[in-house]
Amino acid sequence: MAEKNSLSVTKRPSGERASRHEHKFLNYLNQRQQLPSEFKSSDLDIIKTPNLTKISEYRMGKMLGQGAYAMVREALHLETGYTVAIKIYDKYKLQQMTQIKRSVVREIKLLAAMTQLNDGRGHQNIMRLFDAIDGHRQLYLVTERCHGDMLSEVMKKQAIGGMRKNLPEADCAKIAYQLASAMAFYHELCIAHRDIKLENILVDTSRPDMPTKLIDFGFATQSRSNNDKLSTFC
Repeated sequence: MAEKNSLSVTKRPSGERASRHEHKFLNYLNQRQQLPSEFKSSDLDIIKTPNLTKISEYRMGKMLGQGAYAMVREALHLETGYTVAIKIYDKYKLQQMTQIKRSVVREIKLLAAMTQLNDGRGHQNIMRLFDAIDGHRQLYLVTERCHGDMLSEVMKKQAIGGMRKNLPEADCAKIAYQLASAMAFYHELCIAHRDIKLENILVDTSRPDMPTKLIDFGFATQSRSNNDKLSTFC
């Protein structure tokens, strides 16, 4: 499910400080996971799985993007000081749109499975999902705060005086290598993204290594093996 994103590079904590906050946040989630669950699902729940955090644990910040079914806001986890992005769905709209609801549930399942690998760090080129909070009126997806611009915007910025200018080959190679690494990772898990496009690729051009993230797994699906043929349409 493609949601329009308008994520842009912003001033952020230094690498060392950000890493420290991330470590604290991941430890916090791990500790919460060890606690006995008193979760009870209701008919109004979308995902019917226990959440690790509460939405009250976050302080909402600026809007990062908005689409037809959801908005994305920056948020700070108060306990650990870690900055995340929270995708907020209106549950009433989801209940009315069965296909969209299925896509959201599938995205949560697959992103959660990938994020749990490598000690909860997932893959460095795939957006991580930390938690899904099924609220009374909203469904909140707590994800990694990805810095960068959509690849389509990066290419537009190359235009000079109305003339299109190609990205340098060295930069293209860095982006392509990271995307190939991400694809190899989820293909090993028999997952197909099925919606790779410029708008679903974030590139942080402020850094020389061009960190690249693949986002939006709303159309993704998983087969039983890599030999199985998919039979569902996107």
